[in-house]
Amino acid sequence: MIQESVHRTGRRTEKKVRTARDIKVPPLLNEGPEVVGMMTVVIGNGGSLDVAVRNVADSGPALSAEMFRRVVDRADTRIEADMKSSLTKELSQLRDGAAAYSMAIHMVMSAAEAREAGERERTLRDASEIALSGLREAGKAYSSSLNAPCMAVFGVGIMMPMILMSILPMLSISGIFGSQSIGMGQLAVITLVLIPAIVVAVMASIREKNPFMPSGKTGNSYGYLLPLASAAPVYLALAAAGAGPVTAGCIGCAAGGAILFISVYPGYKRETARRRRAGAL
Repeated sequence: MIQESVHRTGRRTEKKVRTARDIKVPPLLNEGPEVVGMMTVVIGNGGSLDVAVRNVADSGPALSAEMFRRVVDRADTRIEADMKSSLTKELSQLRDGAAAYSMAIHMVMSAAEAREAGERERTLRDASEIALSGLREAGKAYSSSLNAPCMAVFGVGIMMPMILMSILPMLSISGIFGSQSIGMGQLAVITLVLIPAIVVAVMASIREKNPFMPSGKTGNSYGYLLPLASAAPVYLALAAAGAGPVTAGCIGCAAGGAILFISVYPGYKRETARRRRAGAL
């Protein structure tokens, strides 16, 4: 959907407005069980669909809250006849991969119209099961797609440095590269800059496809990588002190890696403790 806006200068520019079709499917499926749970609490206690939708729009997970706010706006401004028709239209714009999310919300809508409490509870349980099933299928698809990226990380991050450090010096001695041999500076750039950059790019692509990653600013933040930036000032300080580029680069990368490890270790311990408690339930 394209919306035209007029600036004070009189020129018109086009601004893209986000719609339900623009939402990525895996993070939306991850929000499905929580959204269904929030709506179940309202409808299961006799509340209306209108109240349930407004509850998600106000305090729901990021992607669903944004989508439900559009639903509320269209219903309040009478662009759509009521909340149900507005929600139905929004769900119809979702991508095909979000069928489980859409079906679960439709089941909740049906439960809101049920007259008997027993029928309402059964329908809400079915909606919850559909949302969980969709998330499980997304997790299976994600895990099955990890083979190639993991092999790429292993090959580029582990095997390539070993090959470079063991074979290239011998090839240079034998004169296979002619008069221009590969020096230690070039090897350092490849192993300390180029290869880590490739590995980080592959890992970032894996992370973006993770359906269990929280959505919103917290889930998409790469702030935990900021400690790696400490390698630059360490390198500059050592270079200014007279250290060689290889020595300064190695010590700088080691310092950045150590600071990164120290920063993420507390979170790792908390996650390990959480898993241990969950396994004991």
